[in-house]
Amino acid sequence: MRYILTTCGISLIKNLLENDVQNKFGKSVYYFSNFSDEKLKVNHPSVYAFFEEKIEEIKNSIMELEDKDLKKLSAELKTLLLFYSQYGNPEGREVHSLIASDTYLGKKTLEILSDFLKNRFAVSILNTEPVKDLTTLDLDRFNIALSDMAKEVTEQALDYKKSGYEVIFNLSGGFKSVNNFLQILASLVADKSLYVFETSDTLLIIPKIPIRIDEEFFKKNKDIFRKIKLGLITLEDLPSDFPESLIFKLGFEVTLSPYGEVLWSTFKYNVYRTELNTPLIDRIVYSEIFKKQFEKLGAEEKYQLNKTIDDFIMFVTTGKNPRSLRFHWLRNHDKYDAEIY
Repeated sequence: MRYILTTCGISLIKNLLENDVQNKFGKSVYYFSNFSDEKLKVNHPSVYAFFEEKIEEIKNSIMELEDKDLKKLSAELKTLLLFYSQYGNPEGREVHSLIASDTYLGKKTLEILSDFLKNRFAVSILNTEPVKDLTTLDLDRFNIALSDMAKEVTEQALDYKKSGYEVIFNLSGGFKSVNNFLQILASLVADKSLYVFETSDTLLIIPKIPIRIDEEFFKKNKDIFRKIKLGLITLEDLPSDFPESLIFKLGFEVTLSPYGEVLWSTFKYNVYRTELNTPLIDRIVYSEIFKKQFEKLGAEEKYQLNKTIDDFIMFVTTGKNPRSLRFHWLRNHDKYDAEIY
């Protein structure tokens, strides 16, 4: 069983449509690389209509191509084909996570690869939409998007690893600004990474390079990280020696940087399975019975309960009621006033 994360650029579309776009519109496909659906449709309706028609044709025609031609379309596709040729087609359950930019062409590349992988190799695709706001047009939005992606990918990969899956990162394609970051993430959560040179059919398999997290630092600052994630702390409240590389500043507000998100998510994945989170605020108090019940839970139950406690703290302090929490009042109950999931 394998979990394979693949970063996607737009070279697949560029290699198939560049000549047509140049001849018809006098511009390279890359000129439209940062356009959103709406911006492309409004500013270049004829280009939008052209892409819509041609990309649908690509989805159907790509299945007819031989491997030697498919390998010329994009580095990420070439890497996957080389990997399967050496290690066999998927056996049993295999899942793919495709990372694409939040642009029109990023979305279309993801659609093409998703359809191809499902039809050719019968794998499951975990995500069918690009990473929200993952675009280089705005640095602040890009950093926030990278942090959100880090959290989701880290938790996803670790969950599959816990279930017995081999975690593999295919980082041959996509954008350097994303891949450089994911190389660090791979050293924390992946079993191996895949690369291929554009002019070579040699598959490079990079084994996991072990990086140890300074657990004492994270244990010492566990509640600070939790407050940052829950929006309960400002820049002024942070300790003066708190590493700036782990945070992202938005005025007086503070969030975790992409690197901070990766390290915290990795540490959190382990520590939430062992010890009960503190309430953080005086309005929440644990009974002794509750504490004893927590100690009797399994590791996964402790993890889920700690995440729910954080959701409940956010609800009490901000009024936001996450779907995962579903706080609601009970009527005509002789023991309890409210309930959460």
